[in-house]
Amino acid sequence: MIYKDIKVEFFYDYADNIWYLDSNELPKAVRQNSWLASATKEMIFSAFKNNHQVSATSAKQLDNMVYLHDNEFHKNLIIPKDFKARILKVASQKLEDLLKIEDECKKDIDRAIYLKNIIDAADFNHEKLVVIKIKTSHSDWYKGAGMLYAPSSYLTLVPQSVKKEALELQNIRRKHQNDPNFDFPKTSYKTIQLRIADHVNDDTLITNSNLNLDNIMKNGIFPSQI
Repeated sequence: MIYKDIKVEFFYDYADNIWYLDSNELPKAVRQNSWLASATKEMIFSAFKNNHQVSATSAKQLDNMVYLHDNEFHKNLIIPKDFKARILKVASQKLEDLLKIEDECKKDIDRAIYLKNIIDAADFNHEKLVVIKIKTSHSDWYKGAGMLYAPSSYLTLVPQSVKKEALELQNIRRKHQNDPNFDFPKTSYKTIQLRIADHVNDDTLITNSNLNLDNIMKNGIFPSQI
């Protein structure tokens, strides 16, 4: 037996009595409003046979379902046999994907450490910096007291000469985000975090309201300009 927690999300459109794994499966007329009339369920399968199929005990949980959506309970819905088979197939595929990732863990850690050393040795004080990641705040504060302000943008920057290495390392770490065997502290790499906003915040990040976000995304920025 193989014991891993594999999560599968699926949906039931109770307005049209349709089960689906992805909204793209729905007819166009149904898809547009499916989120208004669909219940979501996350199922975790924890036991698998050695051939990667979900164990009978773990699969049995699909026999008795309860759904909640906008305070409406849908009890004991019967999942069609063919859809149940699809759920189990997705769980098996996700297990195989996870096992493959775990098998590649050591090789990826070695590569990540190699990339980290290149990035950390770059000149963060004088070389042009480029963006490798951007995140926009979705805080509810902007819907209330902060409604007059634009959401903050958080940029992760590295020297232009190591952008390729940083993006590769970023992808390796993202690949292993659910892998308990991956060494994230050892592969952590140097970056500069920059917050662009038209208001103050309590965080300790470098903040500058006079910078043009589009220009930085397109052309980068020198450390002296921050």
